[in-house]
Amino acid sequence: MNIISFITAFLILYVDLRTPLGVAGGVPYVALVLLASFYEKKNVILFFALVSTALTLLGLYFSPNGGEIFTVHINRIYALLAIWSTAVMLLLIRKKRLLLAREIEARKKAELDLKKSLTQLEGANKAKSAFLSSMSHELRTPLNAILGFSQVLLMKDKSNQINAQQTGQVECILQAGNHLLELVNEILDLSRIEADKLIVDIREVDCGMVTGEVVTLVQPIADRQNISIINHFDSHASSALLTDERLLKQCLLNLISNAVKYNGEGGTVTISGEKTEDDYFKISVEDTGIGIAEEEFDGIFGMFHRIDENPEIYKEGAGIGLMITKKIIAKMAGRIGFESQKDVGSVFWIELPLSTNQSVLIWSDAIKIGVDQIDEDHHILVNLLNEASNPHIEVKRLNAVVDDLIAYTHYHFVREEAIMEVCNFPNLADHRKYHEKLLQQVESRSNIWRKSNDSDALAELSRFLRKWLLQHILNEDTDIATCTMGKDKVIREALSDLQLDSPFLLET
Repeated sequence: MNIISFITAFLILYVDLRTPLGVAGGVPYVALVLLASFYEKKNVILFFALVSTALTLLGLYFSPNGGEIFTVHINRIYALLAIWSTAVMLLLIRKKRLLLAREIEARKKAELDLKKSLTQLEGANKAKSAFLSSMSHELRTPLNAILGFSQVLLMKDKSNQINAQQTGQVECILQAGNHLLELVNEILDLSRIEADKLIVDIREVDCGMVTGEVVTLVQPIADRQNISIINHFDSHASSALLTDERLLKQCLLNLISNAVKYNGEGGTVTISGEKTEDDYFKISVEDTGIGIAEEEFDGIFGMFHRIDENPEIYKEGAGIGLMITKKIIAKMAGRIGFESQKDVGSVFWIELPLSTNQSVLIWSDAIKIGVDQIDEDHHILVNLLNEASNPHIEVKRLNAVVDDLIAYTHYHFVREEAIMEVCNFPNLADHRKYHEKLLQQVESRSNIWRKSNDSDALAELSRFLRKWLLQHILNEDTDIATCTMGKDKVIREALSDLQLDSPFLLET
């Protein structure tokens, strides 16, 4: 670059000295200043501007005579102005570039720090879940002992005679112990869900029978508050659901208990069910209680949310029941929602797939391959696919979900191939080709749907994704687990080195 600058300066000076005054005018020396922009140091710009100034003045005094003196001097002044204007402009541009470079560097550092913090938070969250799970188990053991001995004390026989006052005190112990055990069980359920350790046993379940059992459990509480429970499942044939019976019972128990808990004296709770157009079954629990204010709608399924903190209607509980119910329903490929009006009542509903539903894909241990990171990706893809298949989804949300589904498929393939590479998977090249072919097919079908916005095109896209995902998991990915044994640390490092940004356009 130094040679080019020297040659440029020499050529401009040579032409200037060979032409009459006023012809070159000194303006070409601006080119010499512009060459300074290729150097890193800002002092070079000032140096080149000074050299250009000196050469301009040199050309003025040593060029052959010619032209009017006034015009010659004016041209040289313009040349000096051009030289120093260019120099100042270059200095300002360089300053902006430096500031921009520093800002980019700071942002990159902030992104790295954020990713590091997210990794630490994920680790802390897993540790918290493990701690809660462990502590919940530790608390349940002595609690069960307290409850057991309390029940023994209440048994009337010749060897156990306690007076009325003592009986009341033991009943208080039993009541408080049961309440505490209920809270511990809720925390244990939440920790299991967050740690993805919740066991889901999907099979055909008689919805009416489960609902009847839950009503029987809640009925004594409702009787104490003079609340009527109307179970419309008694009046018609029930429907068989494809779900987990134990978890369904837990969700219904939570919803019906809340309907009783937040009801008024002499109120009613109505339970009904109906089939939906997409082969789901909707179970509704309606109450005539305090209702929910509209401003509280967004947080109703949040952690520790209370419907009303007014001490006159404050109810016992940890405030995580609805959150747990929502997470469990999502685990079973279901949906949950509500409608409510303040001081009128609420309707909470859940939708679960019927046993005849051939389109739903429910995540369970049966389709796990045994590699945590890949199973996590598959689980997210299953959830997105089921949401995209919801006929009641808003168009804006549907577009975002489909975009997320395709983006996360790309993201998953990159992660999966990184795991396979670091674990020396033998058929990696063939697996990559398989991924590429699938991505082309997914993009092709999604483009057809985007152009037509037709429900049939969306159904075809959903069918293809469902078939691909299930076959991909059961036929293609099951072999990966055999290569990953004992390589957890290597896999985590490989995925961390990818430094992939989140593929999501929206919160899932």
